Amino acid sequence: MDTPSATKTARSRERGVERLVTFTDAVVAIAITLIVLPLIDAAQEYHTKTAAAFFHDNALSLLAAALSFVLIASFWKMHHRVYIDVIATTPALINANLLWVAAIAFLPLPTVMVVETADNTALGSAIYIATILATIVAIRLQKEIIVRRGLRGPDAPPVRTSWTDWLSVPLGVLALVIAIVFPATSLYPLLLLILAQPISSLVHRRDHD
Repeated sequence: MDTPSATKTARSRERGVERLVTFTDAVVAIAITLIVLPLIDAAQEYHTKTAAAFFHDNALSLLAAALSFVLIASFWKMHHRVYIDVIATTPALINANLLWVAAIAFLPLPTVMVVETADNTALGSAIYIATILATIVAIRLQKEIIVRRGLRGPDAPPVRTSWTDWLSVPLGVLALVIAIVFPATSLYPLLLLILAQPISSLVHRRDHD
């Protein structure tokens, strides 16, 4: 039977997790909003022109905004899955989450940089991809901390960490190098991240054979 002190401690830990997740969700919502704001400002300059002209002249801006939205939404869903059974936090977990939050909050800036430097995207693309890479590293660190420190509830299904969880990191580094060495590739090197899942599945399938 749980003592009042143990129950109080458990509730305190749960409140800590709730505060962390609520704060994170708020930052994600603000970041998504900031991605759209430059498009709203641009649209105000087209009050004497047609909508077709706006979409034609701002096609790159719309594409960058859509890409950033998809990435942030994907990272948020990943964060949600990582924290769904978490019942306690540690200073290390909080710091890793703050790194993730910082990268998400910063993402609208390189998004604008990519749009505004469409003719020479080396710097903008490099910063954009580096921000994505920081986000990936931060979420992987959080998962490692949660599993290794046993911060999930007693009824949570078992979760194993594997080196394949980190495949997206070297792929992200490779994408960053390509974007710096070959500026004309812009953000296309990010497509390398798509390879992480099939490579991981292939490795696990081979291990089970």
